[in-house]
Amino acid sequence: MNLISPYTPKSNVYKGSIHFHTTESDGNKTPTEAMTFYKEKGYDFASITDHNLATADPEVADILFILGEEYSNPNYKKPHNLWIDVGETQWVGLAHPLSTDTGTPTLSDLEQYLPDYEHVAVWNTVEDENYETVIDHFLSLGYQFNIYSEDDSHSYGANMGLSGVYVYADSLSKTEIMTNLHAGNYYSFSGGDISDLNISVSGTVINVSVGDNSTIEFITLDGVVSETFTNSKTASFIVRGGDVYCRVRVTRDSDGAVAWSNPIFVDKN
Repeated sequence: MNLISPYTPKSNVYKGSIHFHTTESDGNKTPTEAMTFYKEKGYDFASITDHNLATADPEVADILFILGEEYSNPNYKKPHNLWIDVGETQWVGLAHPLSTDTGTPTLSDLEQYLPDYEHVAVWNTVEDENYETVIDHFLSLGYQFNIYSEDDSHSYGANMGLSGVYVYADSLSKTEIMTNLHAGNYYSFSGGDISDLNISVSGTVINVSVGDNSTIEFITLDGVVSETFTNSKTASFIVRGGDVYCRVRVTRDSDGAVAWSNPIFVDKN
C-alpha cells in the first residue's frame, strides 16, 4: 500500500485569494480597490473572478495578479465554474457546491458534473457554508480532487480577507503558483491566518506540524474522524488500507481559525 500525496517540499509558502468580485460584475470595489484590499490583508497573490468576465489586471504593485473568472449560466443547472489562469493553464474549481443559479443541487446533481472539476470548495465565506459533508461523500465514492477555501467577496465586510489558500512554491511567479495549485501543493484556511502548517508523508504515516496549539484531526472514509490530537502542535497518523483517503483539519485553539489539507489517497497496488 502506498500513499499518493500532493505535497512536495518548497522554499516558501504564499497566501492567495482565488474567488472575489469587483464593480466589473456585482462587487462594490473597483478592481484596483479589491486587489489593494487583499494586498493590505497580507495576500501575496489574488485572482479577480467576476461573473462571466475575465477582468483585466489593474496592475496593483506588490501583489501578483492571476486572470480569473466565475462562469455560470442562469438557465443551466450546472454548478459555477471557477477558472484561474484563464486561457492558459486554466485551473478549474467547483465554487460553492450547494448554490447554483437554479437552486440547491442534490448530490446526484453534483455527481454528474464532478468529473469536470479538479478542485472543490470546502468553505465559502459569503454563503457561510462548510462543504466537508459533500466532499467526504464524493471522496468516499472514489472521486479524487483537491479542496480550496474561498472568500467570494462582494461587499468586503469585516469577515472578508480571512479565507483562501497557502501555496507551497519556490518563488512568487505565476508559473510557480499555478504549477503548485494544479498539483494540489497547497492547503486552505478560513477565519484567520494559519501560515505555518506543514504536511508530509513517510511510508503510510502522515505527519503534521503547526505553529500554535490546535486540535488536529485526521478524517478518513465517510468523513469519520479517525484520530484527534488536542492542544497540539504536531501529530502523526498511520493510514490503513481501508481508508481510501485521509485529509487533515486543524482548528487553532486561540481563535478557532481552521485549515484544511488536500486529500491524501490510498493506492493499494
